[in-house]
Amino acid sequence: NCNNISWNITGASSPEIPMDQLGTGTYLGYTGGLYPGCSNTIPASHLTSGINLANSIQPLDASGNPSPSGKYALLSLGTSDTKYEFDRFLEYASLEPTINPNLVIVEGAMGSEALDSLLGIESIDFWNNIYDWAFPDAGVTPQQVVAIWLEPEDAHPPGLFPLDMNQIHTELLTLIPDLLVRFPNLKLLYLTSRAYAGYANPVKVTSEPYAYDQGYALQSIIA
Repeated sequence: NCNNISWNITGASSPEIPMDQLGTGTYLGYTGGLYPGCSNTIPASHLTSGINLANSIQPLDASGNPSPSGKYALLSLGTSDTKYEFDRFLEYASLEPTINPNLVIVEGAMGSEALDSLLGIESIDFWNNIYDWAFPDAGVTPQQVVAIWLEPEDAHPPGLFPLDMNQIHTELLTLIPDLLVRFPNLKLLYLTSRAYAGYANPVKVTSEPYAYDQGYALQSIIA
């Protein structure tokens, strides 16, 4: 019924608005901002570390050794939503005249590649697809991956906020060290929360408020 729409969140002092606009407003007791202190400005020390890591990136041979004629790769990870978004990014990148010729962009996102899928027993199939198909098709090796863009999603949230946020946080604390093992030359990890996913009754794992709540998991991981 389009004349009976509720957009306020029970127990929140503000409606469900983007975290970067929420500021000191609260969502179930949690304030907004992409970074600590309700801020959208990256902390100076964090920015400096990121720039230093980025400046240390250099072309690598297939074994991961520095080589002027080598390559370095940006890899995407995530579900089908991530894949659709990254496919468009690849289109734009292919038309970018100033792109570094040593850079290779690899589509590693695929349907159902959720956080718990990358960590559970079914992770073998996802990682094998990346190792056996995505990397060879792009002409790179895991040792040449220096950056990852990850849009994490949980296929089996344990309940509504903050349970869902806490589970994603815990899963990321497990996955990120694993990425450093799989990709020993990894320097940078970019995290993006899921795009607006609409509402459903009953609530589905791909609908709101789960998509919105993921932003708080990333906020806490970055902090």
